Amino acid sequence: MIIVDVKAFFMYCKMANVRINIHENIITLTKTFEANNKEAYIKAEYDVDIIRQLPTTSAGSVWGTDSNSVGGYSALIHGEMKLNKSGVSKRFLKALQKLIAE
Repeated sequence: MIIVDVKAFFMYCKMANVRINIHENIITLTKTFEANNKEAYIKAEYDVDIIRQLPTTSAGSVWGTDSNSVGGYSALIHGEMKLNKSGVSKRFLKALQKLIAE
């Protein structure tokens, strides 16, 4: 399922205490948790993984500190999960920036 409802995405992030940062066409989701807490790590990864559902309009990728890379270990020991996605729809990002600014 691809999320196209900007407000639903924004509200999910707010409810899950996930910070949203937008820089040009890259969106970053960050969630902090208790370092070295595996259960909290798993929950944080689940919460920021919503980024994979965002609509894309150009080539892009997802990268960060999830379990798909050695970055996952860094996230676990530092207590910060972060995923980035490029190629997200500019229209989606613009609408999201408006919601963040409110």
